[in-house]
Amino acid sequence: MDVCQTKDTIEIFNYKYPDGIAVFIFDCSSAHKAFSADALLAHKMNRGPGGKQPLMWDMVIPSTGQPQSMVLPLDYQGKNKDGESLAGKPKGMKQVLHERGVLAELEQKHGSKLVGVCSVCKKSQAAREAALKEAREKQDEIEGTGISELINRGVSDMDKDDLSHPKDCYMQWTLSLQKDFHEEKPLL
Repeated sequence: MDVCQTKDTIEIFNYKYPDGIAVFIFDCSSAHKAFSADALLAHKMNRGPGGKQPLMWDMVIPSTGQPQSMVLPLDYQGKNKDGESLAGKPKGMKQVLHERGVLAELEQKHGSKLVGVCSVCKKSQAAREAALKEAREKQDEIEGTGISELINRGVSDMDKDDLSHPKDCYMQWTLSLQKDFHEEKPLL
């Protein structure tokens, strides 16, 4: 439903029920990935500047109250590996974390070879996605048969490893837990 349809619905409601209160309830489960093009989403960012990452809106760093641009300044002199200027291009996770004062803490804890996404966590996510796909296929096969074997699935070894693995081992996770990134709301 777009804004015009919502406005028309409210006008009709107000005409029929002038003293009524309209309550709209939306199921966001299918819209949890529907964010604006400039939303703060760490999983859409590169480790370094430029590339195919989207331009994200500027914000205020929650811990310091300082403004932070997600784009390199137009007078920036740096160049990418192909020799192209990075002026006006999106900053990467490393630069954003550095400006927030979090990068030094991560490097001290995990060394200077921080990665965008940890291979252990990436494998864990891939395993979860594969298990979900398998469960959906299996559910399609047994639909209507009364078999409830999907309900009885336990925690896999990968999930147990995932629970014991530190979550600040990579930049994307750390950035996604920053207050402004974490509180980003979908369009709905």
